[in-house]
Order: sequence, then structure tokens, then C-alpha cells
Amino acid sequence: MKNNKEYWGKTRRRTLGLIMLVGCMILFGVFELSAESDLKDAQKRVEDKAEYIKTQYITYQKYNASNVTKSLDRLIDKTQQVRRDVARHSKEIDYDLLKKYTGEQRLSGITLMSPSGDVVQEYKTVDIPDAEVRKEIKREVVLNTAQYELKNYAERIETEDGTLVDISAVGRPDQKGVIVCYTVTKAQYAKNYALSIQSLLEGYNMHTNGTIIITKEKKIIASNDKRHVDLNSFDCPFVSKLNRAIRNHKKRSQLMRFQVDHNFYYGNVSGGTDYYIYTCLPLSKVYVTVGATF
Repeated sequence: MKNNKEYWGKTRRRTLGLIMLVGCMILFGVFELSAESDLKDAQKRVEDKAEYIKTQYITYQKYNASNVTKSLDRLIDKTQQVRRDVARHSKEIDYDLLKKYTGEQRLSGITLMSPSGDVVQEYKTVDIPDAEVRKEIKREVVLNTAQYELKNYAERIETEDGTLVDISAVGRPDQKGVIVCYTVTKAQYAKNYALSIQSLLEGYNMHTNGTIIITKEKKIIASNDKRHVDLNSFDCPFVSKLNRAIRNHKKRSQLMRFQVDHNFYYGNVSGGTDYYIYTCLPLSKVYVTVGATF
């Protein structure tokens, strides 16, 4: 009787152990499937987000480029009018006449130069960043307008402080020389005239969307975390560590796991010809089902 009880006791323990083992295997299997499903879902969310940002970035670039072209076209027309005015008053050109032409055409300034780039006469309504602008207007492509009557040259330059200077140059009609006209938009106003990808990323909450970074020419030009904006891309741990993870695994198309400040993230990189979009999700935003279930 005693042996019989011991037998059934051992059998129950073995059965219970087997049930627990099968339960753990099923639990592990569910965990693996949930984790794989979460990772695939996170991959799709990251790709869709990056594709939308890429589309918007291209749209913004086209819009801004179109605005620059229109602005330069208007400046070329004004410069041609100044050229006609100079032709009519060639023997009377002085500071006061340049001031008059500037006001009539709503310009920021006019410079008359010799064929070698020396300033002959000049009038400016605003402080134009001399060092950067002088360097541009003394380039050969600008000075060459003195040699060709029908040649026009126009460009936009952005100074170190963000000021936009539109420049248009034509040859003088009365003698060998160059007429340069300017319109200046100060940095604090320049941002109002252009669509900024930074304004788009500011709509992405970091808590729900993770960290998004756009780099161009080794510099961070936009991010939903403003602490990274204007940093060298190598100085940003999200960029440098995600790039290292990609190099080590050689799988750019997949979400890569990396660590920043003792926290784990999954991230991916996509982009165009001269920019890259880094999307980085914290672990809690990747394994959503696993976190809720287990």
C-alpha cells in the first residue's frame, strides 16, 4: 500500500513537471512570436514615417528653390532697369543717384565696380556683410559681366548668421565695369519666407515617435529633439552609435539595436542624395505587445 502511494506521488510530480515544461515552452513560443511581430510592426512604422518625412523634405526643397528662383528673377529685372538708368545719366552718376535708383527699385544697395572688382561708387540702405559679399562679387564669373553686354549673373548667398543676400550683376552700358544690385533679408525674417523641415519634425512627439534626426553634409539640420540641431553628426550618440551598429551588421534595411546612456534603442537610416534620416525608437516603443502581455 505504501509503495503504491509512493508510485502515484512520483507519477503526479512527473506529470506536473511535464505540464510546467510544456507550459514554459508554449509561453516561450508565444513570447518569441509576439517579439517578432512587434519588431516587424516597428520596422513598418519606422519605414512609413521616414518615407513621409522624405517626401515632405523634397517638397519643401522644391518650394524653397522655386521661391529663390522667383526672387532672383525679380532682382535681375530690377538690375536691368538700373542699367538703363545708368545709361541715361552716365555723366551724372554719384551717391545721390544711386540712392534714388535704390529707392525706386526697392533694393538694399547698388555697387558700381571696375572690371577688376574695385568699388567705384556705392550706396547701401542696410549693413551688408561685407567680407562674405565682397568675396562673392569679386569672383571671375561676376566680373566677366563687364565683358559681355547681354550677360546677367544672379545668386543667393547665406551668411554665417543666416542672413540671405540676393546678388545680381550686369555690365555697365556707359563704360567697362559692373553693376551689382542687392536685396538683403535679415536672419530673423529669412526663416519666415522658407518652409523648414525643422518645423515639421517639431510635430513629432519624442515620447510616442522616438528620436528623429536629419543630417546633411555631416551636420544635423533638423530633429524633434532640439538639443541635436546644428551639431556635427559625429558628436551625436544616436547617429554615431546607429551607424556603428549598421557597419557591424551590414544590414541597413533592418532595425538595428544600439545603446545610448544605458538605454537600448532600435533604429534605421534612410535618405536621399545628400541627406539622411535617422529614426530611433526606445525599446518600450518597439516591443509593445510583449511589454503589455509579459
